[in-house]
Amino acid sequence: MTAAYSIAIVEGEDLTLALTWKVDGSPVDLTSATASFIIDGASGDLLTVADTDVSPDPTLAVGDADGTIAVFIGHAALQAAIVGQGGGLRYRLMVTLAGVTKCLLAGSLSVSD
Repeated sequence: MTAAYSIAIVEGEDLTLALTWKVDGSPVDLTSATASFIIDGASGDLLTVADTDVSPDPTLAVGDADGTIAVFIGHAALQAAIVGQGGGLRYRLMVTLAGVTKCLLAGSLSVSD
């Protein structure tokens, strides 16, 4: 099941997100997992992707047995991706583990000044 979470950031700041994926109170072992943090515009256009194969900005790090996931998109990269988009931004965090891809987290992304 996808968890819904709205993210609000201030223009000119970095987007950082850290979470621990747990099932029944225990961290999910993410050893060998891959992940992508995807931002879409109001029209559905893909604006930016942070994934486990890209660095240094944006970056996405997946922990091992501790179930942690960390996303970082610097303010310059974020601004370049969303410039002129206005409202209606959406994001989703996709995780692939043992060949199965799940949308772990999704919601709206707003930028204020």
